[in-house]
Amino acid sequence: MVVVFDEPFFDSVIARMGGRRLQEVATPPPDSRHADYLLEGFVVELKILKLDPLASEQHQKSVAAHLEKAKIAGHIVTVRDGQEFNIVDQGSQKLWHILAKPVMRALRDAEEQVIASQKFLNGQWKGGVILVNAGAVSLSDPNSFFRLISDYHQRLSHVKVILAFNTIPTQDSEGRLATANATISYDETDELLGRRFEEAIQDEIFARTGFRGKASALDTKAQGGQVKFRNTTQGLRKI
Repeated sequence: MVVVFDEPFFDSVIARMGGRRLQEVATPPPDSRHADYLLEGFVVELKILKLDPLASEQHQKSVAAHLEKAKIAGHIVTVRDGQEFNIVDQGSQKLWHILAKPVMRALRDAEEQVIASQKFLNGQWKGGVILVNAGAVSLSDPNSFFRLISDYHQRLSHVKVILAFNTIPTQDSEGRLATANATISYDETDELLGRRFEEAIQDEIFARTGFRGKASALDTKAQGGQVKFRNTTQGLRKI
């Protein structure tokens, strides 16, 4: 059975964590762009990346123009018989930021919805975002994807934690296909929320398929913040 990582899936994940849809708890003002969930002191917006950036003609043009400049600057290196090339140094960083424009737009939009929700909710609610890569294949490398989000997180003053989930399988260190989670936060205490999020995803996958992922620790630090991510569905096995 193929798991579809869509909004109903994450509704179930949030329910497993004891969270609820915001509209089940509060009544937003008419026409307000509010966030999706209330969860453990956080008001949380869900954003799912469904399309690959390279599906956009504009992105293709931007990438092509950048690669031409990178070639002139010496940032493109041949690695095998003229058939494979690496883009290095500033050329690589710039390419990732071109591809990741939809990520930044999604995070900015989520922050606006969080702020709007904080204004009408009673109490002190911290801001959170669940960011899911469900279709952006060109952004599927976990290390680069999570570091990119961590970099962008520094620009979001009203978002205290981002729960990132890269659903596109990549190979782990032992060559098995795996997906990965990341908890990106200003406060290490929020790491506990990320761990519960990871466990709830596993439980929901198991409930739908009868399979559970074999978890292994894979931690890394990113500039300006703590990033934790773990392979969560590597070596799927029947329980």
